[in-house]
Amino acid sequence: MTSLFTILDQIKKVADETATALGKPVQIHFPPKDSLIAPTWQLPLTLVLTHLVRNSIDHGFAQDGGEIWFRTPPSDSMWILEMEDSGAGVSLEKIKVRAVQLGLLMDDDNPSRNALLELLFYPGFTTRESSTPYSGRGIGMDIVLHEILKLGGQIHLLQNEKKGLQIQIEIPLTSTR
Repeated sequence: MTSLFTILDQIKKVADETATALGKPVQIHFPPKDSLIAPTWQLPLTLVLTHLVRNSIDHGFAQDGGEIWFRTPPSDSMWILEMEDSGAGVSLEKIKVRAVQLGLLMDDDNPSRNALLELLFYPGFTTRESSTPYSGRGIGMDIVLHEILKLGGQIHLLQNEKKGLQIQIEIPLTSTR
């Protein structure tokens, strides 16, 4: 088994490098207790979390930066990792506009919040006007979904009315792919 903290230590370095390059201070908060994961999960989870943290810092944080929390709520059948940031969240209006431009929605469609957030996993989808070395290239969230599905898991995006984005990754404890 592999320690989750091993991965999160790497992710903290990625976050610090990204934050420094973008001039946006960031604080990373680890869960109070380590958890063990299958060794075969280490590379996919590192890839996934690297992308998610860079997106949070580049897309979600203003110049005054923000915080990212990782939590591992208990479950009998699933390994769960939650990542939540204090950023601006995702603009549902920008998602809808881009989805209409790509022909994924009609202008008069009125999709739910969850349906709009799920569009972020569509290949090539981005709400950025221009790309940066860290995000907005239209690659990434579809790869994130693909990597989690390869592990037999699921990923959920949750956004409340206030701000920030919560991402929940669930992988069955029986998965050792």
